[in-house]
Amino acid sequence: MKILECSTIDIAPTISRLLKIPMIPPAGRPIQEVEIYAKERGCKKAVIIVVDSLGFSLYKYLSSSMKNLSEIAEKGLLFRCKSPATITSPAIASIFTGYLPEEHHIYSTADIYTERAKDSENPRLKSIMEWAYRAGMKVSAVIESEGAESFRGRIKDFYGVLDSKDILDYDLQITNYSVRALKEKPDILA
Repeated sequence: MKILECSTIDIAPTISRLLKIPMIPPAGRPIQEVEIYAKERGCKKAVIIVVDSLGFSLYKYLSSSMKNLSEIAEKGLLFRCKSPATITSPAIASIFTGYLPEEHHIYSTADIYTERAKDSENPRLKSIMEWAYRAGMKVSAVIESEGAESFRGRIKDFYGVLDSKDILDYDLQITNYSVRALKEKPDILA
């Protein structure tokens, strides 16, 4: 399997291009290998799977024990993505918006509310899910509770799971909500 490279800020513009979602072009750029792969297979939907703190080296080390994720990678494309941030909130904001942390200014979940209060229409704060929802697509997000609440009023379907020290219970809840969301047949599930 060939391992490709990208920046996480390239994910949102790639999905935008693939699913024809109108968005103001962000700092990231569409990933050509994904465009070719998707065009050859007629892709019409996208799933964004973010496993917090799972870097590429750790993924490779644990891949034999993560059968489902490994199977998805085997059937698709595998990227070693460079992240512009080492902590969760700005890293995920960059994945979802296509902008660097110094452009979207989201360094914690609370920053989403602070930045939106300054300018609710700032395109650097809009996630690919919001752009898709505004374009009439069916969108769903499954994320920890505080992050999920930040989608209130911006997309219709979102599910939040309370942060927990019991990672197995947390993962089970995320999985159950993801299955529930998939039953609704969203165009994008994050």
